Amino acid sequence: MGLKKLAMSAAVAAASISGAAQAEMFWSDNSISYLQGSSYKLPLSADDNKSEESRYVLTIEHASGHSWGDVFFFMDRSQSLDGTEESEIYSEVGARLTSGLVFDEKLSFGPVTDVLLAGQLEMGSASNNINGAGGTVNNQLLGLGFDFNVPGFDFVQVNTYYRFNGDTAYNEYGNDGSLKRQDVDNNFQITPVWATSFNLGPARFVWDGFADITSNADVDNFKEQKGFVHVQTQLKWDAGKTLYGKEKSLYVGVEYEYWNNKFGIEDGSDTNFFPGDTGKWDTAESNVQFLVKYHL
Repeated sequence: MGLKKLAMSAAVAAASISGAAQAEMFWSDNSISYLQGSSYKLPLSADDNKSEESRYVLTIEHASGHSWGDVFFFMDRSQSLDGTEESEIYSEVGARLTSGLVFDEKLSFGPVTDVLLAGQLEMGSASNNINGAGGTVNNQLLGLGFDFNVPGFDFVQVNTYYRFNGDTAYNEYGNDGSLKRQDVDNNFQITPVWATSFNLGPARFVWDGFADITSNADVDNFKEQKGFVHVQTQLKWDAGKTLYGKEKSLYVGVEYEYWNNKFGIEDGSDTNFFPGDTGKWDTAESNVQFLVKYHL
């Protein structure tokens, strides 16, 4: 049995265990947010003279904790604000199964309070695909997650994954202008996630975020998708508490997003992303975005 089939079989078996266990939901959170920034790299609009663009992003999120583990889902819809109709939809869904399903107690040691089986799906598509084949994402991740007890934080997680990658998210054109799809070899990822809240006088704030850190991956055995660091972190004022006395409902703040080698494309490398383009990739993103988030 191949590694991918073995991993998927393990995930199915774990899901069967969770279904057999007595399920109980401990908490649930749903939200919708609006982001707007002006320094997004790899523009959605098909203009090879641009290295960045302005966009807005609408996001829906769901997170919940259960007796068997936890679930997180989000979907982004990104829209270019540079005079085009180009857009992109991207989503992730992840679930983690607690070690308490197998053992009498959760596995714990030192600051680690639980060890979990972690799986994730990445899915996306962009409207700027040519011939109906570009800008797609379809990856599966499987690994182990670790929950930590860190003083001062609401939660800290570190999830480690083996990535089963699909086609590369961006494409190349041959000399005749035809589109070429490229397979990406599997690689590794580590993802820390954190959240903490604090007060400044009567005002309440939340600082949370995540970082995806990946290893290099071969592409069609002749070039390399570079490993990258992708950080998204938000600093939010609990406006609902101050304005109408309802805590943890309406937030206003900023999100900072950082990429190096965005989407695994080496910054400064040659590109023929658009037919006839002989420029250099600009994939180092540092983007501050305005944020409004409402928890339903």
